[in-house]
Amino acid sequence: MSSRKIIGLSIVGAFVLGAGFLVSRAGLSPQPHKDASTQTAVAEATLIKGTGAVSIGGPFLLEDHTGRTRSHLDFRGKYSLVYFGYTYCPDICPTALYGLTDALERMGDKAKNFQPLFITVDPKRDTVQVLNGYLKHFHPSLIALTGTPEAIAKAMSAYHVHAAIPPSETGKADYIMDHSSLIYVMDQRGRFVASFNHATPSEHMARVLLTLS
Repeated sequence: MSSRKIIGLSIVGAFVLGAGFLVSRAGLSPQPHKDASTQTAVAEATLIKGTGAVSIGGPFLLEDHTGRTRSHLDFRGKYSLVYFGYTYCPDICPTALYGLTDALERMGDKAKNFQPLFITVDPKRDTVQVLNGYLKHFHPSLIALTGTPEAIAKAMSAYHVHAAIPPSETGKADYIMDHSSLIYVMDQRGRFVASFNHATPSEHMARVLLTLS
């Protein structure tokens, strides 16, 4: 399969259910979290009228790992690589971010055309200070974003991201969250182009991204 055919395949198939529309997240590998609902979770999506295209992404106003207020408009002009996760994640998030780091390193000078973003789904624990320390393990261009629970919920809704504390983890200080795991590729105008999951090989990710740069 050519890299051009791969673009967009991670978000597939719109289904009409009553008055709403649902889109299944294809290609997600089984996640070793304690709750398996992410594997079968379905994200609500909005269809762009007349095109059949799924609307992914939208405006946000959050705070980065340096304490600076950031909006979606700050990242126009470059491709954005948007990943939702949390710093206490034991496996899926580090895997995704290490893969993204390696992909960007493989791209050499072309990596400057892409802005990786890590948006927390756990604002209660992921403060500015926590995010600042976490980023030291990944690509130097990675920007981490947090905010109020309401602001994070709005961003998650725009990207149709699922995240929740499983019943078995409720009340624990070191709870593990059940969450979707996709890297969204957005173009210079903030429009959805493609997606990868945390298990996508970095060499494949780099190869696809280089077709865009």
